[in-house]
Amino acid sequence: GLFTATATSLPELVVAVTAVRRGALALAVGDILGGNAYDVLILAASDVAYRDGSIYQAIASREVAWVALSIVLVSVLLLGLLRRHKHGFGNLGFETVLMIGLYLAGVTAIALG
Repeated sequence: GLFTATATSLPELVVAVTAVRRGALALAVGDILGGNAYDVLILAASDVAYRDGSIYQAIASREVAWVALSIVLVSVLLLGLLRRHKHGFGNLGFETVLMIGLYLAGVTAIALG
């Protein structure tokens, strides 16, 4: 799951970083939201195609932990959009540092659990 997520997110990351560097913030946000909307569409199509009932019943607890971690990370990101700092630790906003810490702790907890 981690490899697939990384491989599918890298092109989206490149587009978002390039858009931010060129000052096209709306393009960067649209790239992220469009990618997430497409993921939800694929999930809905997978649920229709799954023959043994709802795909959500077949999700193991480890995948639920990944989803929970994703929800927490997106929530922190949204908080960062509401309160943006110009300067912070390593010239990063609080949300970036918090997201990196939460991600590392979450991946470690899921891998060990």
